Amino acid sequence: MRDVMLYARQVGAALAESLFIDSARVERAGAKDPLTGLPTLTLVYRGECKVQESRVPTGAEREAGGHEYVVHSRQVHFPVAAFTPEPGMLVTVESAGVDETLVGRKFRVSRRPGKTTATAMRLTVEDPS
Repeated sequence: MRDVMLYARQVGAALAESLFIDSARVERAGAKDPLTGLPTLTLVYRGECKVQESRVPTGAEREAGGHEYVVHSRQVHFPVAAFTPEPGMLVTVESAGVDETLVGRKFRVSRRPGKTTATAMRLTVEDPS
């Protein structure tokens, strides 16, 4: 059974990666630069990805002040084990296969994923602006 699961994961990963038509760089903030006071950034990954936005399933709608709001979730997908993600890492979209408005967009990793048979590393991200 284990061999079947590993094979299925490999096939699934190949299919998932075939949809990675965007590219991004991922950086980790380090110590502050003494001249600028800004954190230095260390490149941890540069390569293919997919930006994904989805509506949170029905029932997650929120109401406030007489208005109903729909909750959306944004993720950036990377190849499995491309790097070790950490909350706070900065993702910058460098190229987009279809939606050119994504180029230059920046996101912060908000959660670390975890799944035994993942076919992609799906990072939940937030728009820091």
